[in-house]
Amino acid sequence: MLKLYLRSFRWHQDLWKPFLIEMVALPIIIFIWLGLSQLLTKIAYSLSQGRPVDQLKAALLSSPETAQAFVASTKYFIAAFIGGTLSAIILTIFLFSLSQSLIWSVKSSKLKLLKWVNLHLALIGILILYAFLYLGFNLLFNIITASSIAKSLLNGLLLIVFLFFLFTAYHSFSRILKVGESITYTFKIIKQKFKRYLFAFLMVFVTGVILSLIVSVLKKQFYWQIIGWPKWLSLSLGLALFLAYLAWMRFYVSRI
Repeated sequence: MLKLYLRSFRWHQDLWKPFLIEMVALPIIIFIWLGLSQLLTKIAYSLSQGRPVDQLKAALLSSPETAQAFVASTKYFIAAFIGGTLSAIILTIFLFSLSQSLIWSVKSSKLKLLKWVNLHLALIGILILYAFLYLGFNLLFNIITASSIAKSLLNGLLLIVFLFFLFTAYHSFSRILKVGESITYTFKIIKQKFKRYLFAFLMVFVTGVILSLIVSVLKKQFYWQIIGWPKWLSLSLGLALFLAYLAWMRFYVSRI
């Protein structure tokens, strides 16, 4: 297992191809949601005409015509919100499914986009469960301790647990190509190889902690140089580093 861990750092196409694919797909998904946010903000601003809440209330109460026009405009905002959100969700699932099918087709040589979409729809339940666990543990930690380091470690731990399951499910699905059987097999294989997965999980977690410490030290060391960078550059470098870590984790987990 230790040899596998050390060999997983070799730079080859199973690392750089997924990295490049997600470096294209993820920014597109981010821009979709940012575009929707800007659109809704503009519509909301046109509704209120930039007036504070108190002034808007006074204007609506003083003029029935203004109130009627506001109600009609509000319906337009609600329609834009619902339609835009649904469209963004559909595009996100489609683009993410396309990116994963391209990534895992490196091994399976099959591009079955619809089945990948179905897999991600089935995994929404797992995502919701993860969200509840994430919120629950964070609320509990807020009561127990105020340490930001402890919270960061907890959040990292929960994220890696979720990603471990996700990548194992992807690997199973790339071979079986059946949604239900893939998810069932994922639980089965984790149970059968629990010690191997536990060791790999600890290695991934420790690697993430070490990487975070290195980034933190570099930020402090070069603070005055970094502070002058454009915000988009800092965010892009952070995203690239995170996706490189994901590409490595994906490869390592798929080889367990």
